[in-house]
Amino acid sequence: MTERQINYLGALLHDIGKFKWRAQSHKAGDDHEKLGEEFIREYLGKIELLKNDIEKIIYAANRYAHKIKISDEIASQERQPDEIKGPRRPLFSILQRVNINKEKLNDNVYYYRPYPLKLKIDFPIDSKLQYDCFDFNEEEIITDHSESWNMFIEEIKNLKNIRNFKVFIETFYDVLHKYTARVLSAGYKSYPDISLFDHSRIVASLSICYNECDNNKECMLIYGDISGIQNYIYNDIYSKEKIAKKLRGRSFYVSLLSNTISRYFIDELELYIPNLLYEGGGHFLILAPNNKINKEKVKKIEEKINRMLYEKFTGKLHLILGTTEEYAEDVINKFNICFKNVKNITELFKMKKYHSIFEKLFSDNPINIFDIENKVSKLDNEEELIGSHLPKSNYIIEIYTKDNNILNAFDNIIGFSEINKYWLLSNDFNDKGKLNKILLELNKIKCDYIIVNRINDTDFVDVISNSNLYDNPIGAKFKFIGSYVPVDKNKNPLSFEELAKMNSENYPLLGIARMDVDSLGAIFAFGLLEENDKEIKYTISRIASLSRELDTFFTGYINIIAKKNNVYIAYSGGDDLFVVGSWINILEFVKEVQNSFTEYVCHNGNITISCGVVFTKHNFPIANSSQLAGIEEKRAKDCDDNQNSISVFFTPVKWHAFYELLDIGKDIFKIVNKQLPRSFIHKLLELTQECFDNKGRVKANMIFKVKSRLHYAFARRGIDYKEIQIREKQFLTTLAEYFLYKDNADKFFKNFRIPASYVIYKTRKLN
Repeated sequence: MTERQINYLGALLHDIGKFKWRAQSHKAGDDHEKLGEEFIREYLGKIELLKNDIEKIIYAANRYAHKIKISDEIASQERQPDEIKGPRRPLFSILQRVNINKEKLNDNVYYYRPYPLKLKIDFPIDSKLQYDCFDFNEEEIITDHSESWNMFIEEIKNLKNIRNFKVFIETFYDVLHKYTARVLSAGYKSYPDISLFDHSRIVASLSICYNECDNNKECMLIYGDISGIQNYIYNDIYSKEKIAKKLRGRSFYVSLLSNTISRYFIDELELYIPNLLYEGGGHFLILAPNNKINKEKVKKIEEKINRMLYEKFTGKLHLILGTTEEYAEDVINKFNICFKNVKNITELFKMKKYHSIFEKLFSDNPINIFDIENKVSKLDNEEELIGSHLPKSNYIIEIYTKDNNILNAFDNIIGFSEINKYWLLSNDFNDKGKLNKILLELNKIKCDYIIVNRINDTDFVDVISNSNLYDNPIGAKFKFIGSYVPVDKNKNPLSFEELAKMNSENYPLLGIARMDVDSLGAIFAFGLLEENDKEIKYTISRIASLSRELDTFFTGYINIIAKKNNVYIAYSGGDDLFVVGSWINILEFVKEVQNSFTEYVCHNGNITISCGVVFTKHNFPIANSSQLAGIEEKRAKDCDDNQNSISVFFTPVKWHAFYELLDIGKDIFKIVNKQLPRSFIHKLLELTQECFDNKGRVKANMIFKVKSRLHYAFARRGIDYKEIQIREKQFLTTLAEYFLYKDNADKFFKNFRIPASYVIYKTRKLN
């Protein structure tokens, strides 16, 4: 190993002993430094790559390297002082602290148990206690940490044959992510909301900035934004065959592209994966050493990437890049200002598409219509390839090679040959035996390195336990992807026509829903701003953690909810999603997403989600459906200043009102054709809608007239005021009360479209 690699790994490991320390009762002389040293020597010392330099790694991890010590001290400044002494406290959720003044914060403490990440919805636990009164069972916390620590040790054993540092750091980083994202970094005199994972990666990133900067501003922030994603995904999709497959292929292509570009920057700048602070949804943020060489490299990389994007996507996508020079202390203590700086610079370039390569683009490449058609055809084939294989794949292989023969060696490959990066997808190597054959076959291709990504499963390391069998350096990672697709018994994706019939065979319709987090810009801009001079809440670790938590919900956990409700995920990532299913299933899906998201964000009314839903025939153009759902989503967001709403059946309401109205619809459905004819619901809907003009504004003079007619309509059914008072409560009398005697009649009349439409759709039949 080089000294650079040793110091970087030492910085990443400098606090690993805290994990072990929390996994055992207090023992005299066992501080976290000593425990970390024992772990490195005993377990990492058995890894081929590390064993000859293990004492040097321990030396670095103990912060004897000057730059690592400075990096740790600077990174530790983001820990908020706290007089409560509880070093073994659990990690608190950062989501409970976001405040954009929409609602008063819930004072209860929400915390995580220190378990490894899994593809299950990991809700923070509500302690039911306020911060000053929070207490915990220390023995229980120790036991939890001990269980996780033992599993962590077992995972490490799978890395023993790794001989390549790049492969090791990629794999080990995801092992750390899995096991330390829910482990507290510092529990003594520190507000406990920064994970060991986030603190460790920031220290490693800062250490290399300190070591390699060439001026007093040690850091360079690099922010990338792939522009044109929405147009690329949805444009002309309705004119294509196999729409579902294309849509799935395009949305996942964006994920591959974002990953490919951000990793190319990391490789070319000779950085490591912890320096990639965030990547997802077409955006990435990198922390790099600020020096002349890196500045020149960034310009060349940006030009190369945009040239590749222009060639591959015929001008549909381009990379917007912003960079700023920042002091390391400001990156920690004034991250909101640093992030705003780099975002503002990026925004300046949004109107200057391909500005860095514009002249070369057309002087070197005169436009050739046949060439463009060939590129479009090739891209179509790649989109279909992804769409076909993704739902059936448990693995996706990431290959770095300069050998173009790889394109001829495999059929199911997506290539970015301009930057020597390839992705191999297949439904043929879902089990480890077949995967092993593919990796052996890759021995024929000389690769810089290979990463096997386990899709939506964090049990990933064992696939490289026999990495000594392969000629190429091979590592492993896990990757959450919002990719669930309902399939038939042969595991073939269901068509939109088949989806439409699920639970609604009498009147099959597709439901299309778009959802996203409300006021996301405000959440990241000032959701963690300080309330007084004593706290530094808006810090790089907390923002990175906040981004990761939201992304995990929309790329990972969303698959569980989609599977439960047989819903097709067309796109999900970052903070938003677009899904398709039968109209009945979509209604249940959006309810469960909102409920789960609310619990996931600690019932924090400052982090909410809004939704737009439309219903169409299965053959209605999906691009148009997406636009209509987007219009309804905007209608939902506009219906209330605090958002947190849904618009369905062209009626925007708050979520709590939607639940109540949907329940009313379900209760009406139970008595239709038993106590009530279907035509009566039509009549009620017709009468209530007379109270509003074509812009939805109430016509006050109509309320009294309509109420009189409603009295008559219910009286014909034997329901009047006297009957309501004396009859044992049944749903029919309860329904009459809603219309005749409840306050805010105009509001109920307007929203009655939701339960009425539900009943009408449920009872409608195809001719």
